[in-house]
Amino acid sequence: MLEEALWEAEASRSDEAKAEIASFLLETAGVTEGRAAEAERWSRLTEATLRRIGGHERLSVWMKTNMGSMYDTMGKFQESLEQHQQALAIATRALRPDDPDIIRVNGKSGLGAE
Repeated sequence: MLEEALWEAEASRSDEAKAEIASFLLETAGVTEGRAAEAERWSRLTEATLRRIGGHERLSVWMKTNMGSMYDTMGKFQESLEQHQQALAIATRALRPDDPDIIRVNGKSGLGAE
């Protein structure tokens, strides 16, 4: 279902929707289903799409948080911490302190926003 939505976003040239869906696919493949190689492909698609639209802080936070969660699931704790720290840095710079995405990153990383 998500994959079909991704192809619809591609067909309609909705890059923001495509990046958002690819990030969800990354989370599904990497965290829920433990398919790291597939999740890495979705991560690359998300990153490429975000570059094409000139960036999108919130979607970057989601992607980095999802990658961190995937690495945590795999027992790659250093990589997980790095992804969560990057997500927190983006979120802290771009979002309000009470934004739910900052709270989500803090909960996933064990880090506090300063």
